[in-house]
Amino acid sequence: MSPLREILPENYDVVEEETYLRLLRNAGTPSRAGFADIVIGLCPSGQWRELCQTLAAGGARLISAESAKPFLPEMSGNQPVIVHPEAVKIMAEVLGRVVSAGEGLVLPLIGRDPRRLRELRDELRRRGYAVRLHYVHVPVEEAASRVVTNLEESGRFFDPLYVWKVDDAPRRTFDEVRGDAEWTTSAIAT
Repeated sequence: MSPLREILPENYDVVEEETYLRLLRNAGTPSRAGFADIVIGLCPSGQWRELCQTLAAGGARLISAESAKPFLPEMSGNQPVIVHPEAVKIMAEVLGRVVSAGEGLVLPLIGRDPRRLRELRDELRRRGYAVRLHYVHVPVEEAASRVVTNLEESGRFFDPLYVWKVDDAPRRTFDEVRGDAEWTTSAIAT
């Protein structure tokens, strides 16, 4: 079974067609067919979001769980963490459809597991994609501080304990996989 299929929900067609089309419209207009940009790093990070948006503006679909959350009726005000698992399933379906169509894509991930990242890269390559990996470095202390600031400014909750749990895993993942010949890589320090 492919890594893309493994992350899809069991009921693959769970997203209503209208919701799927609205998510695709919000994800941008693809013109870079066959390119996949994977962006890893601790979130939230302004540079992380800006890089994703810049890459998508170049002609790719931005496939992010954050995009699906407003469509979930369970979304309770400023508590996006509550609906994150469902949002991930929905965007996995969107990802599957985008990949099946061969459209350019930008996929923001935390990047905790080098093995799964390589499996995703390998599956995308099997489907004809040139895959680029981008790492945005934010020190753990800074990321945890930004989470608290974000809560104070916007009221949106993101658990700072999760940031501490992830710790430096995205950097370790990047350090392990960046020498692989199967993709090009870039790193940005904040």
